[in-house]
Amino acid sequence: MVVAVERDWEIEHVDVVGAYLNSELEETIYMKIPEGVDGDVQNYVFRLNKSLYGLKQAGKNWYDFLSNVMDNLGFMKCVSDP
Repeated sequence: MVVAVERDWEIEHVDVVGAYLNSELEETIYMKIPEGVDGDVQNYVFRLNKSLYGLKQAGKNWYDFLSNVMDNLGFMKCVSDP
């Protein structure tokens, strides 16, 4: 940020609200429907297509997805703080 101020650069911030919900799963994960959900689905299990908050893999999946997008756009990771 100091470099941006010194060079009079404009800084923008992006907050991705549903970040973890946008990443693809590499594993096959099934879950039971939580208690309190209406309907006759309590005896079923469902396969997840996308990551959910609370999954152990959610953060890493989002990081991998975002890193891939940024690499494809031509951005490079900072050596000191990847």
